[in-house]
Amino acid sequence: MKNQIDEILEEEQAAAMLENIRDYVSENGAYAAKIKAISEETLLQIFESKKYSIKTKYGAVEMLVEQNSTRIVAPLLQFLNSFFNFELDSEDDLPETAIHLSSFATYLGYIPTLETYEGLKKFLNRLLAENPGHKQIFLNNIIISLARVSIKLSMMDAIPLLRAAISYIAYPPDTNDLRIMIGYFDDLNDPESIKKILTEHVRIGMGDIEYKCLNLLQKYDPDFVKQWQVENWR
Repeated sequence: MKNQIDEILEEEQAAAMLENIRDYVSENGAYAAKIKAISEETLLQIFESKKYSIKTKYGAVEMLVEQNSTRIVAPLLQFLNSFFNFELDSEDDLPETAIHLSSFATYLGYIPTLETYEGLKKFLNRLLAENPGHKQIFLNNIIISLARVSIKLSMMDAIPLLRAAISYIAYPPDTNDLRIMIGYFDDLNDPESIKKILTEHVRIGMGDIEYKCLNLLQKYDPDFVKQWQVENWR
């Protein structure tokens, strides 16, 4: 009985720290020793428990990623899928919930396993096919995470899916995420996707994106770059 009580207290103390995880991170990004000491098992229990808030679960996932845990992949994918058609109780719930859900998608990109790869592909396909009203909460970070995992695993078969999804990043223009994806397509040796961004999504005021595309394409297809400059730089 005493051991059981001790375990409950340990979990609740850990959850309290995770609820306010930023209080345990120094200015240089280092985690405090006592939050780093929370075991993988306790973190998983907190994440999978229904009694803890999404904010607490977020802290648990952050620490599991810090520990390079692969055991979080399946429950995290299941958790994200459970929110696919969710409805928020009020507008006040949206900002914090959206931020945490989006961050969960980001964290998957730092766990490069085949399970992660297949789960991200399935989730992105579902987003594009079913087009839920809140898809923007997930979309950019799912795309970026899938690209990151593809690079880490040297997997190329998701490239057509990523290329199709890039339009949803571009409209409305999110130049930071576009810039990230241009670099990732280069890492994947995929000049065709870079050309797609350049020819279909670069607009007035996006000169930095145009320059990045042309600079990278120079090594793949210098004739294309020259022709683009002749036709567009007048």
